[in-house]
Amino acid sequence: LKRLLVQPQHPLTQSCLFSLMVLLYHFGMNTNFKNASYQLLIQRTAISQLEDMALRISMASDSLAAGHRMPLQAQLRFSTFEEYVENLKGTRRLFYKDVVESVRQCYWHKAVINQPWRLKAVFHACAQTARVITGLSKRGEVFQYIPEAYMEAMVDSFHTLRRGDSLSLENYGLDAMDDIVTCLVLHFSDGRVLNPDVRDIILQSINMTLHHSEFLHAFERNLEARTQMIPKLLDCFGPRFWIPVSNILVRLCRGEGFGENPYKISSSVMKKSFCEAYETHSSSFSEFLTRLFNMLNWTATELTVALKELVPHIHDTGHASRTTPEAQQSMRKCAVMFELMCNLLRVLEFISAQVPEAFVTGPDKEMNVSRLVETISFVLSHTTNGPDASDFNKVVCLTQDSARSLSNGPGAELEHEEHVKAHAALEKVTRTAVIAPLAGVLFHMVYRGAHSAKEELKEGSRMIVASFCETGELPSQALAFFTSSAGEDCIKACEAPPATAQVEQLREALAMVLKHSEAYKDQQEEEAD
Repeated sequence: LKRLLVQPQHPLTQSCLFSLMVLLYHFGMNTNFKNASYQLLIQRTAISQLEDMALRISMASDSLAAGHRMPLQAQLRFSTFEEYVENLKGTRRLFYKDVVESVRQCYWHKAVINQPWRLKAVFHACAQTARVITGLSKRGEVFQYIPEAYMEAMVDSFHTLRRGDSLSLENYGLDAMDDIVTCLVLHFSDGRVLNPDVRDIILQSINMTLHHSEFLHAFERNLEARTQMIPKLLDCFGPRFWIPVSNILVRLCRGEGFGENPYKISSSVMKKSFCEAYETHSSSFSEFLTRLFNMLNWTATELTVALKELVPHIHDTGHASRTTPEAQQSMRKCAVMFELMCNLLRVLEFISAQVPEAFVTGPDKEMNVSRLVETISFVLSHTTNGPDASDFNKVVCLTQDSARSLSNGPGAELEHEEHVKAHAALEKVTRTAVIAPLAGVLFHMVYRGAHSAKEELKEGSRMIVASFCETGELPSQALAFFTSSAGEDCIKACEAPPATAQVEQLREALAMVLKHSEAYKDQQEEEAD
C-alpha cells in the first residue's frame, strides 16, 4: 500500500482502496473513537464523584449543625469538624474541575469525530467489511489468509456506533445490519479463525449487542442467526469460551426462570431455536450438557474455596473501614464465582423447563440424572443450612451485620457509605439468587415430570426422586430448607415472586421427595437390623 501511494503510475484498484481504508481505520480512526468512548466514561465517573461528594458535604454539614462528632477516620486526620468539612469542599472543587474538563473533551469529540455523516460512513464501511469477510469465508482456504485487522476493524467500528449516540437501524439500513449479524454468527465458532482472542472478541460483541432490543430483533430477523447461532454456541461451550457463551444463553433465554421477571428483554425466536437444537443436534446437545455439568461443578467448588478464604478476613477485620486489600480481593473473587454459578444454574433451569427430555432420555440418562441430583445437593448443602453452609451464611450476613454495627452513633451515615463501597462486590451474593434456579429445576423435573403425559418424563421424575433417596440424609436436610421460614423469605424476595399455585406445587414435589427419602431410610435400617 505504501508503494502504491508513493508511485502514482500504479493505479489503485478497488481491493487496494478497501484494504487501505480498513488499515487506516484500524491504526488511526479506531484509536480516536476509543479515546472518545473512554472520555465519555471519564465524564460519567467525574459527575458521579461530584454528586457523591456533594452528598457527603451535605451529611457532614448536618452532623456539624446537630453537634455530632466526626467519623472515626476523619478524627485521625483533622482536629476539628470545621476543618473536615472544608477539606470536603476543597475536594469537591477538584472534582468540579474534572467534570468541566471531561465535558469539554466530550463535546470536542462529538463535534470533530462523532459527526452523523462520519458515523453513517463508518457503519456502511463496517457492513462492507462484513460482506467481504463472509464472501471470502465461502472460498475455502482463502479465508485463512484474511488479516486479523479486517475482523477487528469490523467489530470495533460496529461497537463505536453502539457506544455512541442512539443508532437507528432504519436510517442506516437493515440490510447492512443483516450483513454484520451474518458475519458475527458465522465466524465466532469457525476453526479457521486461528487466534482464539479474535473469536472471543466476536462472542463478546454478540453478548454486548444483545443488551439492546433493536439489535436483538436484528438477530431474530437474520436467517443464519435463527438456524445456526444456538447450535454453534452449544459447540463453543468449552474451557475457552464457556463464560461468554453462558452469558449469551442467559441473555437470550431469560424471563422463563423461577421468580424471574417475565418482562425482561429476551428472544422467543432463540428460545424456539434452542429447543430445536435438541432435536436436530442431539449429539452436540448431549456433549453440551456434559460440559455444563463439568463447569457447574468447577464453579461451585471454586466458590466454596473462595468463601473459606474470605471468612478469616471477615473474622479479622470485623469493620468495613479496616477491610484489607486481601479481603477485597477475596470479596471480588466470591462475587465473580457466584455470578458465574448462578448463570449456569439459570441455563440448567431453562433446559429443565423447555427440554426436560435431555436429562431423562438417551443412553446417558442415568449419568445425567445422577449428576443433576449431585449438583442440586452440593449447591443446596453449601448455601442453605447445615455445617457446609456456614461460610456462605457468614458472607451473606456480613453486609447486614456490619451495617447494623455501623448505624449506631454520630457520623454513622458517612461510615455506612464507606462500608457500602468496601463491600459493593458482595451485593449480588444473595441466597435468593441461587435458590430460585434450583427451585425451578426441582419444580420442572419432579412436579411437572410426575404430572406429565409423557411416560419418559414420569419415569425421569421417579429416577430423580430415587437418586435423592440414595444420595443420603444431607440432601434431604437441604431440600427441607424450601419449606422453612427462611426458604419462604427467599422465594418472596425473588425479582418477580412466583404464583401461589406454583409455590404450592413446588412444596408438593419436595414433600414427595422427603417422604420417599424417609421411607428409603427406614428400609435401609430394617435391612441393617
